[in-house]
Amino acid sequence: MYTLPTLPITNKQGVRVGVQWNNEPIQIIDFTTFGRSEEWKQNVLSNKASKKIALKSIIKGTNKLKIYMVDAGVALDYFYINLNKNNPVPYSILSETFQQ
Repeated sequence: MYTLPTLPITNKQGVRVGVQWNNEPIQIIDFTTFGRSEEWKQNVLSNKASKKIALKSIIKGTNKLKIYMVDAGVALDYFYINLNKNNPVPYSILSETFQQ
């Protein structure tokens, strides 16, 4: 799951979303970083924050992914369901271009 890098809106909340796959319990995913940590720096430089979650029950046919707001201010960018561990992320940011 990918979000835009953000800081908590107040010091009393985090940068969290709830994720529910089919009817499994909701998993809380926390994108909070602390200060100007290395994780925060990499998130800002790449313009994304990412977290991986394990999906326990993938069934043939229809599956449901539900995403719940836990903290205000989280900007969901995209999510990617990878059924093959050898597949890379479906796309990446293009390299910088310049004109001489």
